[in-house]
Amino acid sequence: MRQALSTAIAGLAAGKSFTVLELAATRVTAFQVEIDAAGVPRASSHPGTGLSTPELAGDLFIVNSAPDAPDAAVALKRLRAAHPEAPVWTKAGADVGELVEAAIADAPIQRSHALLVARANPRTGHIKLALKTLFPEGARRGEVTELAVRTEATDAHGVVFAVVAWDGSTPALLSAESALLRPGEHHVTARLRQPGEVEFLTPAGLSRDPRSVADLLAAIPSSFERVERAHLICAIEVAGAAARVATRLDCAEKVIKAAHRQFPQPDRLRIGLLAYGGHRIGRRGRGRRGDRVIVTDWLAAPEDALKSLGWLGTTELGYPRAAQVEDMLAAVVRRLEAASRPPQTTLLVIGDRPPHPPAPDGEAVPCPHRHDWQRLLGTLELQPDVTLAAIRDQPGSPGGAAWARLGAAALKPLDTVDADAFGAQIGLVVPAKRRMPIPLID
Repeated sequence: MRQALSTAIAGLAAGKSFTVLELAATRVTAFQVEIDAAGVPRASSHPGTGLSTPELAGDLFIVNSAPDAPDAAVALKRLRAAHPEAPVWTKAGADVGELVEAAIADAPIQRSHALLVARANPRTGHIKLALKTLFPEGARRGEVTELAVRTEATDAHGVVFAVVAWDGSTPALLSAESALLRPGEHHVTARLRQPGEVEFLTPAGLSRDPRSVADLLAAIPSSFERVERAHLICAIEVAGAAARVATRLDCAEKVIKAAHRQFPQPDRLRIGLLAYGGHRIGRRGRGRRGDRVIVTDWLAAPEDALKSLGWLGTTELGYPRAAQVEDMLAAVVRRLEAASRPPQTTLLVIGDRPPHPPAPDGEAVPCPHRHDWQRLLGTLELQPDVTLAAIRDQPGSPGGAAWARLGAAALKPLDTVDADAFGAQIGLVVPAKRRMPIPLID
């Protein structure tokens, strides 16, 4: 019975189920077995009223645990007539609930069970989440795996060992346990207890972690170690109300100074400074001459870039529904492609209006220079050493999809930016106390 049920569980698809019906002397109980959203088999019991049959789902298996009871015999006869294809087992006193749980424990896992870990780029220190497989699809209870991880300083919750079910799409959290471990190398030994349940034999002292997945992910920094050399490119929209432009310039100054405090040595931090405004559109929808992006600095020392920043002022608004974001991106891509081996680069865009489309789309007039902001931004997104960050006047304004991509690593409202916190988020400022809540692997 147990082997047959385990085979049936192994053949279940997500969202499907079958029913094991127990015929006792005075009652009928249905045990429904289904595969949950994480690919883990689960069982639930549904007692009927007396010997009436509860609602059935999927294929049916019948266990007669009271073969000498007249009422059970009558119920079995009725079920055989209604479900002639259903297998029937007879065993006096059988504990069907325990039988179903044992069959679930015996079944192979349908999705690999993996440990949530982090990887640090050895050159830049930027952190990416990763999954380290503990048990592949098809593994069974009792299998043991070992791996080496590295831990760093944590908060009072300790290092979290989060296990997820993974089928190549969206990982589903199965369990999260934590322990206070010393920073350094640790040997991890895990045993598969049954589908959905992983037991950590080492390190010792793990206990259930109370944090949600969102809390755990929010505690993982984007950058762990100091980068050796950095290139911060500040692209600032200088068109609009004078007070608003002044706030943008002041914000850029604070971010540059925060990064400079992190890189005080000469030549470790270089600054690019670009100013862009709005296109001046004529009556026929064409841009006028003189519309261009101003590049005051490209690989300047922070002190020199700050002087150039002080010379920037306000220009006329121009076309109100879009700005020269696409022209600015073209200037950045052109210069980065000309560099032989650029350092870790962060493009910080500070402004508000969205880019012009390359062709008419009904929302805004096309870019007069026919620059395609999506293609240009896609070029930057493919560069492993380029980080995209943005500070926008009002993140909720129209054009949010474009700004979400411009601020892929971080997107903040202009009036509430903390330069040091923002620098830490984009990897230019390393906190004095670096904390990593999950294990790292090389």
